[in-house]
Amino acid sequence: MADSKHAMGAVSTTRRGFLASSAAMAGAATLTVAQSAHAAGSGTIRVGMIGAGLRCRGAAVDIMKASPDVRVVAMCDVFEDRAKNSRTMLKQANRRHDVVAVQITDRYELELPVLGRLVLKDAETGEVVEIHTGDARKRGGFAERQAKAQAETARLFRSAGIDSIQLRTDQPYGAALAKFFETREKRRLRG
Repeated sequence: MADSKHAMGAVSTTRRGFLASSAAMAGAATLTVAQSAHAAGSGTIRVGMIGAGLRCRGAAVDIMKASPDVRVVAMCDVFEDRAKNSRTMLKQANRRHDVVAVQITDRYELELPVLGRLVLKDAETGEVVEIHTGDARKRGGFAERQAKAQAETARLFRSAGIDSIQLRTDQPYGAALAKFFETREKRRLRG
């Protein structure tokens, strides 16, 4: 799906476009603040992993044990419970590597739009659920559960000693990423 404009003038982007742009911004921010970064001769192997299921978590642990020159530089999963179940692995990775959690959220993960009755089918379980999105109590309950889940995820990263940033697909994120990495680098330099 291509980028599009909403009626209110805000730019909406696809998750794929957002991730690509964010990765480029984070990489640029890291290069500008990390004075010691160089490409040649480091011998470091950088690994990015998609998914935090059992197979990926096991592979991440194996990779970290394989060599002191291996760095897990990115790991993502769309399923919140898998990230939560990875707490031990995250703590281990953070002890050995510089881990940053970037949580990317779409506004419709936080709030239900008023669309009337929706019939949803879980692609994995086949369970069918009917929701009346015109019910303000249901929308409020959904928003409350999602806010709690966001706070719990932030607590997970804090408890593992991992710096994290929450970004939204419906808000500009370039300045937020730059500020996050600049603040982080200043904190690192202060010791």
